[in-house]
Amino acid sequence: MFLKDVAEVKMGYEEQESFSRLNGKNVIALNVIKRSGENLINASDKIKELVDEMKTSEFPPNLDVVITGDQSNATRVTLHDLINTIIIGFILVTIILMFFMEAPMLFS
Repeated sequence: MFLKDVAEVKMGYEEQESFSRLNGKNVIALNVIKRSGENLINASDKIKELVDEMKTSEFPPNLDVVITGDQSNATRVTLHDLINTIIIGFILVTIILMFFMEAPMLFS
């Protein structure tokens, strides 16, 4: 996969509009914005795979690549919480239904 496959790339210089610093050092910041309708978790995983692959094959060995502002971790936690809530809700409904199905037999 190439950057040109997912973005429009133009070579040249432009007037500097902003400054990026991380840990007190000047850095190059690249913002990746998810397309609407796409899965944030899948996009994040693919970006991490691509960065790891490029670290080993294309980037210089002394280059530090840091991913900041990754929102997929919060989305993963929310998804796991939702799944846990659904499972607990199903178990509680099943227990309550079993109780009410057995209750008439106990009192007759």
